[in-house]
Amino acid sequence: MTDHDNALMSEVATKQDLYNVGVLIDSNFKSLAGDIHNLRTDMDAQFIAVRSEMRSLFTTFQDEINKTMMRTGFATFLAVVALLGIDRWWR
Repeated sequence: MTDHDNALMSEVATKQDLYNVGVLIDSNFKSLAGDIHNLRTDMDAQFIAVRSEMRSLFTTFQDEINKTMMRTGFATFLAVVALLGIDRWWR
């Protein structure tokens, strides 16, 4: 904690003092607003990157599902043909 001089603390603030404090607050606010804007820009860039990565992974996943379904369908078809052939041969 800062040790303030009691003599300075008891003085009356002038309009110039208040103006200087207002300018300081305003400059700090502008700096904070700039930081928030930069943070939002960075977040937007990250979301765009994540979205494009998800899209590419989803497309890959969808292709793999289509391949697996085709293989399963073909295997099922061959199993049915084999069962019908065995059934016909058995009789």
